[in-house]
Amino acid sequence: METSDQDNPFESPTAASDPSASLERVVHLARLGWLLPLIGIGLFALLLLASMYVIGTSLNFFILIGIFLCLAGGILFTIYGMFWSQSYQALWPHVWGGLATNFVLMAILGGLVLLLLLAVSTSYPG
Repeated sequence: METSDQDNPFESPTAASDPSASLERVVHLARLGWLLPLIGIGLFALLLLASMYVIGTSLNFFILIGIFLCLAGGILFTIYGMFWSQSYQALWPHVWGGLATNFVLMAILGGLVLLLLLAVSTSYPG
């Protein structure tokens, strides 16, 4: 006599019908891997705009913190997309987009930190 998976009396009734993560939810979260760095790039443009006009420096600090948070979130969601791309092949464009936008945002932040270090080191003679 053959037993099928549907006749298992010890299985939860929702376990067989509900996968651990649906494709729509995984794609939605993997999209954040490239959307958050795009928001960070927009915040960088806002930082440049705020520095052109004389606005308080506390606003610049909060914008810079927002850029770092967008980068951290983008990296985490890109890693999440890489993890699930083994199961869902439709995630690869989102993973590649996340890698590209995170790289661009890291390059922008690296240049900004370099400019800040140069400004601090040249402002004090010695």
